[in-house]
Amino acid sequence: MEKTASSEQPRRRLSRRERIDVLFAEYNALNELLRFRLTAMDRRLPVAVSFMAATIVAVLALPLELQLAVLITTPSAILWMGRTTVQHARAKEDNLRRISEIEQTINEIAGEELLLFQSRHPNRAETVGGRTGMSAVFATTLNSLLMLLVCVALFGGKHGLTAQILYFVFITAIALDLIMGAVQLNRYVYRRPPMILLEK
Repeated sequence: MEKTASSEQPRRRLSRRERIDVLFAEYNALNELLRFRLTAMDRRLPVAVSFMAATIVAVLALPLELQLAVLITTPSAILWMGRTTVQHARAKEDNLRRISEIEQTINEIAGEELLLFQSRHPNRAETVGGRTGMSAVFATTLNSLLMLLVCVALFGGKHGLTAQILYFVFITAIALDLIMGAVQLNRYVYRRPPMILLEK
C-alpha cells in the first residue's frame, strides 16, 4: 500500500520560539480561567447568606405543607453549593500548579528566569487552591452548616416524631458530606497527567 506524501514527510520539531508561543497561549488561557474561578468563589458567600435569609422568610410565611417542601429541598441546594465551591477550589489548585509548571518550562527553554510570580510564590505549596480557595471553602462550609441548623430548628416537631428523626438523619448526612468535602480538599494534591507519546 502506497504511503501518502504527508505521511512520508518527517515531523518537524518546534523551535524554541514556537514552543514558548504555544506555552504562552496555554498560560494566557489558564489565567483567564483562573479569573473566572476567583469571581465564582467570591460570589459564593453573599449568595449563601441571601439564600439563608430567603429560606427563613419563605418558611415562616408559607403554610405547613409548603414549609415541608422548602425544608426538604433547601438542604439539597446547600449541599450543591458546598460541593461546587470545593470543586472550584480544587480546579483552582490544578490551575495554579499548571501555571507554575508553564513558568518553569518557559524559563528552562529561554535559559533564564523570565516568569517567576506563581512558580516562586511563597504560598504556592502551603494552601490547596490558594488562600482565596481555602477561605471560600471554609466560609461556605461554615455558613452551610449554620443553614442546616436553621432548617432543623424550623422543621421542629410540627411534622411528628418519626418525620423529625428522619429529617435529622437527612441533615446529618448532608452535614457530614460538606465537612468531608472540605477535609478532602485540604489533602488534595495536583498530579500532572501522563504525557501522550505521538507516533513518529
